[in-house]
Amino acid sequence: MAGTFMNTTCSSSSSTSEKGTTIGKEAIRAMIKAKLKTQPREIINDALYEKIALMSEYKNAQTIAVFISVHKEVDTRRFIEKAYEDGKQVLIPFWTSPEGDMEMTTVGLNEYRELLSKPSAYYKEKYNHSIPMPDPESSSVYTTKIDVAIIPGLAFSRLNRHRIGYGYGHYDRFLKTHDVLFTVGVCFECQLLDSFDFDDFDVCVDTIISV
Repeated sequence: MAGTFMNTTCSSSSSTSEKGTTIGKEAIRAMIKAKLKTQPREIINDALYEKIALMSEYKNAQTIAVFISVHKEVDTRRFIEKAYEDGKQVLIPFWTSPEGDMEMTTVGLNEYRELLSKPSAYYKEKYNHSIPMPDPESSSVYTTKIDVAIIPGLAFSRLNRHRIGYGYGHYDRFLKTHDVLFTVGVCFECQLLDSFDFDDFDVCVDTIISV
């Protein structure tokens, strides 16, 4: 059953698959990507917002940092529209290259919809990836406190809330160097594992919402 996982500790653990076999990050990435190929995305649009909207951290937040979902990620696009309706200041990530450092910038509703109106080929040609994002050359970097950040990942640990991303380290570096009060990892139920190995530079989230 989909749910929410919150812990008070962020401790070390062994890496285990669903059957308890120790596996590494790359093997976990391959395993989850295979599962996501058959995962429908459209059915969970409302579920993500409904779960996060119940959280006091979201209700009290003024600023919400959130990624624009692509491919087989949990669809955040409905959530973002709802955040605008709730009067939140929405921050969208951007970077100059897949290997570059990530920053956030404030994006208004009309600008957000304009980002979505451009085909993935536009972003692929301009930035060498297909993720909708603000133009790094014209975006003002947001440098103050972020109340809530919605964090993507390929896999999350039920035990200690660690995450495995796509291998670029964007969010680990960002969360270590920016003032973020509360982090929410979002995923499908099939992306949850009991535990897995992690490195010293990996950053766990405060809670996980699965749909």
